[in-house]
Amino acid sequence: MSSETRSIEEMLDMAQKLLEGARLPKASEYPHLDLYMDQVTTYLEQQLGGLSRHPGDDKILTKTMINNYAKAGLLNPPVRKKYSVDHLLQLVFIYMMKNFLTINDVQKILDPVKEVCFTEEQRTGRAPKKGEELAPKETFARVYDEIEAELNDGARDCIRDIEDKIRAAGGSFEGVDPAVKAQLQQFDAICRIAADIYVRKLYLEKLLDSCH
Repeated sequence: MSSETRSIEEMLDMAQKLLEGARLPKASEYPHLDLYMDQVTTYLEQQLGGLSRHPGDDKILTKTMINNYAKAGLLNPPVRKKYSVDHLLQLVFIYMMKNFLTINDVQKILDPVKEVCFTEEQRTGRAPKKGEELAPKETFARVYDEIEAELNDGARDCIRDIEDKIRAAGGSFEGVDPAVKAQLQQFDAICRIAADIYVRKLYLEKLLDSCH
């Protein structure tokens, strides 16, 4: 049996461990003191490490990435080189979405929300013209908290769905040579999960393409 092959039980255990590290904190749990860049990257490593492929080894967000996001307008510019809780919350959304969408798509998703939650000066760093500045209609923390609850619930539902697919794969290939059965069942589980991911990603891309 190949060393890369995982049994059904091992795959189920991996799903449970992923769920344990996938929880996002509430907005009130983030530091509400403005942070410098090094503090931002360290904090996000601690909070989002469980959502990375190789926790402890993968860089969540580098200084270069964060600087580029701010320059591109994807992330609000820092104020006197410091980042607020709103910056951290934006970076959480950016990190989650950039793993399966282009940066342009992520910006297309975030821009309308930022227009509701931030002034033009907060979004761009430029002082507004007289009479053009409007107060935000909602706080970004409120938006985050509404979605955070759904994301945590959704993560649990997603893991349950993955477990169902793994168990279904565990019932396949009955009567096959035991020497290769585990390999084929693992492949079956991967295909079931991959098909689900592909369709969801494709739908999201088509939805974004329809937004002009």
